[in-house]
Parts: sequence; structure tokens; C-alpha cells
Amino acid sequence: MMVRMGNPNGAKRDVTWWIDDRRSDLGMTWDDLAGEAGVSTETLRLASDRPHMRTTSKRKIEKALRWQRGSIDAIRAGGEPTPLPDVEDYPRALQDAVERQLWDITELSEQDRWTQIYVWRAKKIERDQSPPDGKDNGPNNASFG
Repeated sequence: MMVRMGNPNGAKRDVTWWIDDRRSDLGMTWDDLAGEAGVSTETLRLASDRPHMRTTSKRKIEKALRWQRGSIDAIRAGGEPTPLPDVEDYPRALQDAVERQLWDITELSEQDRWTQIYVWRAKKIERDQSPPDGKDNGPNNASFG
């Protein structure tokens, strides 16, 4: 188990301690974190007191803290959160924030993540090539003036 600064005896910490530690690492205030996660500061404050916190709240908090899904449950089980990679740690081929979000779905294999990224790219190309008026002016629907 990794011993963190401010935890000299290696004692296990509760969810609130880990949230506060990560929030501080990211340079966020409690209000910043609540706003980023879309939850109340009360929800953050009571995170360690709620053994059955809503899954949606946990996922929002994990996302705002840039932790992998399941990190809060890992802490409650006596483990540690798993930070998501920094932007510099992503494969260089990723082109935008959506692709990085798809890459963060660690429940999928690397091959499945790339598949989802390629599907996203194909949809972007399709969207960018469709006419702005939404009409299909292809050869079968040509109008002659």
C-alpha cells in the first residue's frame, strides 16, 4: 500500500480524506469540486458517512476528481483510488476530449476502446459532410430548377 504525505503511519483513510487530498492536488476548492461534479457540497462532506451513496453521485465525484470508476468503492473496501492518466499520458493518436473520455472507459479492452473511437470518428465525418440544411441533395433526389 502506498503511504501518502500527511499519512505518516500508513493508516487507512476514509473517503472524505481521499477526496480532500485529491481536491487539493488538483488545486480545487470544495465549491469548485461540487460545481465540477454537479453535486452539493453537503454530498461531498457526507461522502464517508454514506455507505450507500447513489452510484450516479459516486461517478460524478470520481469523474470530477479524475479517478477511475469504482475508486470510491475501492476506498471503502480499504484500498486506494486510481487516478486517470493525465492528458500527456493518453495515446498521441487521440484527437479530442470525447476520444479521451472513451479511452477512460477502462472496463473495455484496449481494442474495444479503439473500436469506439473509430466509430466516433466515422460519425463526426458523416456529420461534417452532411448538408447544413439537412436535405439530401444526392443524385436520386436532385431537383432541377
